[in-house]
Amino acid sequence: MKFPQYIGLLALCLLIASCSSGSSSVSDSSDEGWTEVSVTIGERSGGSAAQGPELFPASIETFRFTVTGPDMSPMKEIVDVQGQDTITVVFVVPNGPDRCFRIDALDGDGRLLYSGVTCADIQGPTSVTVYMRTQCDIYVDINTGDDDINDGSIAMPLETITRAIEEAGIREIDNAVICVAAGTYYGSGGYAYAPPPSAPELAVGPGNETFPLLLQSGMSLICTGSDFTTVIDAFDAWSLAIQGATGALIQGCRVIVDNYETGIFSNGPMTIDNVLIEGGGCCAGEGISLGISSDGSVVSNSIIRDINGGGETAIYANDSNVTITDTEISDNASGGIYIDGGVANITGNTIYNNAFGIEVYEADVTVRNSEIYCNWDADLISDSSTQVDAINNSWDHDSTTEPTGPTISSSGSCSGGIDICYWGVNPAPLFDPFNSAVSGGCLTPPLVSKE
Repeated sequence: MKFPQYIGLLALCLLIASCSSGSSSVSDSSDEGWTEVSVTIGERSGGSAAQGPELFPASIETFRFTVTGPDMSPMKEIVDVQGQDTITVVFVVPNGPDRCFRIDALDGDGRLLYSGVTCADIQGPTSVTVYMRTQCDIYVDINTGDDDINDGSIAMPLETITRAIEEAGIREIDNAVICVAAGTYYGSGGYAYAPPPSAPELAVGPGNETFPLLLQSGMSLICTGSDFTTVIDAFDAWSLAIQGATGALIQGCRVIVDNYETGIFSNGPMTIDNVLIEGGGCCAGEGISLGISSDGSVVSNSIIRDINGGGETAIYANDSNVTITDTEISDNASGGIYIDGGVANITGNTIYNNAFGIEVYEADVTVRNSEIYCNWDADLISDSSTQVDAINNSWDHDSTTEPTGPTISSSGSCSGGIDICYWGVNPAPLFDPFNSAVSGGCLTPPLVSKE
């Protein structure tokens, strides 16, 4: 088992007998509804730890472990390699169907080098194995690729993402990894007629993509251009740019939406990491939409801006269990994050200059260590009978600008840039203790009101 094919066999051991003596102990608590899962990197299938530098190449600095599934909150752990030849992480996983175990190997800049994912039903002791492969099964390059004669190898890349997804299905590649080089990938209808101010260079001719791009279960779409120079311009999609799938990953891409369409939609748990989603100048509908079967979805390290179609939001989650972390959400005329039922963990985000920052409707929501400010109507709106837990965040106001700290209204009339607004029949959101207000004042309001 050598590079570049694999970096090793990763045994997710739920049976003591299937783990080596050096692994963490495993307990079965199926009667209590959970199982302790020991995830070990660096073991052969026979249980002996493999030695030598071939296990963890010098380019790998961290491993990211993620466990997702319906009806459970996502679990995540990041571990530094630091010269180790065996790494073990223990998760206490709720028993249930479709528990997806994903492991990513990242370099020092956070780029994905190797990945693997396996989904299984967990109802007590079992054994699951994840094979981590080199980053790319199929390569795509709009500049040098050819869908007719090339085979999708690094030397002979395909031209379109559409063809790469089809090819992964034809070859029956489980958990296929598609790597897309820098360039702009368009549909036959052409490019966004009003390129965003941040990317005026996008005014080029039409392409050959067919939207929506339909990801398969476990598929990874990795955009390898630095600084979001791999661009998926879905101007002519009209409804949807990318449809996700259970266990899928989208990373490193810039997605431009217009014509009231959605950037990324999924009805299964998926990960959206280090992605830039922005409106193309007119009428962008929604940045990310997570449907009712998206429990365990994660949005992280991303930017969502200029979604200005009216009536939609940057991120919409419908009756699912989602995590939104370390993401910047700004200049969205219809709002930042809308949680419509379910559970949401919103941590470490910067949310500003939207019609509203976060709106909650009948959901269990925790907001932590975020900067939520300068939103046109209100920073946080709650219409939920479950109390929103929003302590340790920064708002427009604190005790140095207002005697009572952040401004709050129970009238349900959410306007004028108030910090926190809720309907009086519902419990007031928790917000104290709070962090210092964001300095620098408010920016220009969005061009279009959510009304």
